[in-house]
Amino acid sequence: MRSFAEHYRYRLGDMIADYLVDQDRQVELMIYPAERVDQVTVPTNQKTTVSLVQAKLAGAAVDKNFTNGLTMFNSATTQSLRLVGQQADTTADGRQTITTTLRMTKAAPISTIWPGNQGSNG
Repeated sequence: MRSFAEHYRYRLGDMIADYLVDQDRQVELMIYPAERVDQVTVPTNQKTTVSLVQAKLAGAAVDKNFTNGLTMFNSATTQSLRLVGQQADTTADGRQTITTTLRMTKAAPISTIWPGNQGSNG
């Protein structure tokens, strides 16, 4: 089970952005109306972190449950992303910018499919 060791909350107008950081420094983002803040809780009993960024390098391994090749959800690339830092800035006119920096901590496993001797009459 995942546990969120850090929690960063930002109010963005009438919305709330919660950044949840798990024990492995993976980041999950929840966005919801500020008027519902008392109804939102940090997820518990969650098996995987739903990453802020979903990405897949060409050839990187994907979860075995996705066999059609049409999804990047929680690929090896995504699972290797870790929080490096986060910075919130407010401009003079009140606009807020949140910059989150993630870095791949290890090379994502790459799967290579070698074509057989197609067209060979053997």
